[in-house]
Amino acid sequence: MAQDSSDRFIDETRAAAKKHVMDARDKFSFLRGVKDEKVAEEAARYEASLDALLRGGQIPAIKNVPSAEDVPNIVSIKSELDFSNIAGMDNVKEELKMHVIIPAKNPGLCKYYGKNTGAGILLYGPGGSGKTYFAKAIAGELKKRMMLFEPADLSKFVGDSEKYVRAIFKKATDEDCVLFVDEIDALGQARDDSMQGYERKLAAQLLIELEKFIRHGGTALAATNFPSNVDLALRRPGRFGREIYVGLPDSESIKQLIAIKSKDMPALQCSNLSYEKICPYVENRTIAEICQVIDYATDRGFSLAKEEPITLEDIARGDMLTPRKAPIWAKLERMRLEQNGQISLYPKIVEMDLKYNAVKKETSNSNGLYR
Repeated sequence: MAQDSSDRFIDETRAAAKKHVMDARDKFSFLRGVKDEKVAEEAARYEASLDALLRGGQIPAIKNVPSAEDVPNIVSIKSELDFSNIAGMDNVKEELKMHVIIPAKNPGLCKYYGKNTGAGILLYGPGGSGKTYFAKAIAGELKKRMMLFEPADLSKFVGDSEKYVRAIFKKATDEDCVLFVDEIDALGQARDDSMQGYERKLAAQLLIELEKFIRHGGTALAATNFPSNVDLALRRPGRFGREIYVGLPDSESIKQLIAIKSKDMPALQCSNLSYEKICPYVENRTIAEICQVIDYATDRGFSLAKEEPITLEDIARGDMLTPRKAPIWAKLERMRLEQNGQISLYPKIVEMDLKYNAVKKETSNSNGLYR
């Protein structure tokens, strides 16, 4: 037991030592770019010395730190979706057509109006609203493959993450892929003093590659549930400069969603339940929550191992088992935006929060969540 404790202490000490050396190297790397030639030359010398220290094994290798060989292959996928697979949400579709689809398909028109064929779009909204689904649909509309990655996947490759960012963008360019960065807030949280040296380098490398990718006609998409956490540097023009809200489906979108679900679910198709009857149980929900309500509604008949139509009581049970989380998201995100002075940039979030505050008392259910 004492030996295990000693080994753990040694590993932790080695990790701390390597971190400090890497932070110092990052600072000298930054100084190497200053205009003062004497300072730049000295910084380059120190950076080279620290690199040699890290490579030379004078700081012993730390267990479980992956090397370049440990990184899985970067792959792209073919999207089988397009906008026809998405029920309603016409306002989001129109914005994406205007700012992504039309420019990518009409380079001559872009040249006439002085626009870039590339696009950088940040999709934001509550969890389960369909942001990733829209990203796949855009790839399908453009008939391109999609490459997806999450910044959190790269943060574990300390010292090598910048290389993988470059590799991802190079592959996306070579294969003409739509690039999708999910949970961008994991990397894009304002680059404050709490960030480690390697995190700063990773963020800086992403900004460089992103801007170059879009400038050369690439389509880059990102998604977040928390726009308040995304660094302003990522949201400037030329990067993810266009922000599109993916919110809750309206009544027409819900009707279309139920119609699509009915085609693949005879139990719902045979129920003869009108939209007007189902609506109170599925309105003011994300797409994912609506699907969850319907899934819970199948439990009764499925548990009996019988083919029985879904009843209104089944839908009501599904409603009670599926809390509405979007109002809570809107309230918390509005508070964060007010704290960092960005509330005026996101009127849709304010609108959602005000809407639910107005009806909270009369529509609150037993577990405190909005019905």
